[in-house]
Amino acid sequence: MDFKIQMNELRALETELGVSVDVLMTTIQDALLHAYMRMPGAVRGARVELDQKTGGVTVWAPEVDEEDNVIGEFDDTPNDFGRIATTTAKSVIAQRLREAEADRVLGSFKHKKGEIVSGVVQRRAGRDADSRDLIVDVGEHEAILRAEEQVPTEHLHRGDHIRALVLDVAVTPRGASVRLSRTHPDFVRRLFELEVPEIGDGTVELVALSREPGHRSKVAVWSADPSVNPKGACIGHNGQRVRAVTQELGGEKIDIVDYDDDPAVFIAESLSPAQVVRVDILSKDHRQSRAVVPDGQASLAIGKEAQNVRLAAKLTGWSIDIRKESDMAAGNYPEAQAARAAGIIAEPHEAAAEIAEPAEGAEPAEVAVAAEETVVTEPVEPAEATEAVEAVEVAAAAGTLDTPATTEAPATTDAPATTETAEKPE
Repeated sequence: MDFKIQMNELRALETELGVSVDVLMTTIQDALLHAYMRMPGAVRGARVELDQKTGGVTVWAPEVDEEDNVIGEFDDTPNDFGRIATTTAKSVIAQRLREAEADRVLGSFKHKKGEIVSGVVQRRAGRDADSRDLIVDVGEHEAILRAEEQVPTEHLHRGDHIRALVLDVAVTPRGASVRLSRTHPDFVRRLFELEVPEIGDGTVELVALSREPGHRSKVAVWSADPSVNPKGACIGHNGQRVRAVTQELGGEKIDIVDYDDDPAVFIAESLSPAQVVRVDILSKDHRQSRAVVPDGQASLAIGKEAQNVRLAAKLTGWSIDIRKESDMAAGNYPEAQAARAAGIIAEPHEAAAEIAEPAEGAEPAEVAVAAEETVVTEPVEPAEATEAVEAVEVAAAAGTLDTPATTEAPATTDAPATTETAEKPE
């Protein structure tokens, strides 16, 4: 049967995609041979010939003698091979179009990974009416903004103009895929780079960032130039710069704090807007700390649903135990509780009772000495300290021990996180 591949279409693709006709013809021949070999009666060792001038397709099968020696070729083109050839050619051309588009997209977006792009929401992705995944027109290509990469508190609609971070660029069987994100911490980082020239040119460094998308972010900044106020540069005149970032994030609150290489100072800064009396470093190895705050500032330091102290812990990389001044004065903190549980330090009410009931006939000076001996003891030895900790664990299990308001620092992972904790700038 006489049938042909439309060579003018292949030549048009050569001009449009920059793919040579020879490459396209070889690809089509390979695909046709594969289709032929799957047909009943196919001859092993056959080949497909595509005439470059006419576009004619012929299947040539080897002709063998009685001793299986190849003595020539014969035309074994199936009668219905025209339909197969047409379908195969269309499939190959479509695949090459997808690959060419993927190459073009990769060329345009690969270097934009981690950068911010602007786009317009086009439609929902997929056929599911409940899908929250969105297709966004970013100029030369369409990108996808998954539901999990959208800020929970915002609702985007068709025609909305948005900015987003290019999260990933990859090639899939369906072509190139560009994924966007508005929840990644780097989105906030890039927005500050755009709005704050001092960050863009390196005068101010954004050292660390923690974020709960749609609710609150904490940003720690630093500058090697003592004449520059890094926090002021990020806030801007009348708050103009930080307000621009907040508006892009749909009203997400942003706390800007000064970075300090002294952990105690940095932790105190990270608890902003709460005031902090002091920060005690409990363990450098385990990065454990305690922040003592005025009684009236405890709720602010902890935050609604512990959000403030949680973000502070993520920002600094330290676990933070929030304590009121009155609790510290009364000994309501783990070390004192451990010592009391082990009997090393008397309970406050026991000490008061002994002071109130001095021995009969004792002089005032003797009463004072007796009172001091009741409260003050020898330093805790290692063995006694271990017993004290065990006593605290028993008391905690029984529900009789005061539980500290402690927020653990997040574990470090290799995956992209919602938190970035940077090392001290060089």
